[in-house]
Amino acid sequence: MVIEEYISNSLSKLKLEASKNQLNRIYTYLDLLSEKNKSINLTGTKNKEEILVEHLFDSLSIFQYFHSRHIPPDKNLNIIDVGTGGGLPGIPLAVFLTSSNIILLDSRIKICIFLNQVVAELKLKNAVIVNGRAELLSHESGFRENFDLVVSRALGNVRQVSEITVPFCKTGGRIILYKSKKVHEEINEAKEALNILSAETEEIFETDVPDLNKYRVLLVIKKLKSTLYKYPRKYAKMLKKPLP
Repeated sequence: MVIEEYISNSLSKLKLEASKNQLNRIYTYLDLLSEKNKSINLTGTKNKEEILVEHLFDSLSIFQYFHSRHIPPDKNLNIIDVGTGGGLPGIPLAVFLTSSNIILLDSRIKICIFLNQVVAELKLKNAVIVNGRAELLSHESGFRENFDLVVSRALGNVRQVSEITVPFCKTGGRIILYKSKKVHEEINEAKEALNILSAETEEIFETDVPDLNKYRVLLVIKKLKSTLYKYPRKYAKMLKKPLP
């Protein structure tokens, strides 16, 4: 199943035309991710074909949204992937968004060491790995309200993740969360929290991930104005007393 023609055709369905170099990078990343999964649980599944479909193709489904909104892949964007884990979606995005600067943020040092190895192996000049806690870094100059696009995948429910991600986003920018069938329930619970954070739901974009028989959407949140500096709060406080 993991062959060049299959991957190339699947990428076309995701509105991506891959060069030989980009295909090689995807193959290499898949190999590195699969191997590292033997010692650290990065994706939940150890099966290489499932990793390709459920994680790499799912990560790249954002290009269906870009295509529908006429956002060219060569647009110069500042992007941060919050809670990137095994580099998803940040590494696949860096492979194809070569004109954009992408920060992959994670609090776990072992994962960041692995991601630095991936970046070096793939020769990704547009990707930077940052080890740190999102709720702390988003208060720092150079991170707070500095990004055109904030992405996050499998980090938690919308209300909680919004407090962590929205402060990174520029006014007028977008936060895109990869979500499943619970998205509608989560949005209802997060309406007031988004209002407090000076953001709002802009769109629920349904994606069509090749060979993935699951309901997947991108929740697109628009940043309306500057977020009050007290947000995000310390993580323990967020857990103890979530935003209303």
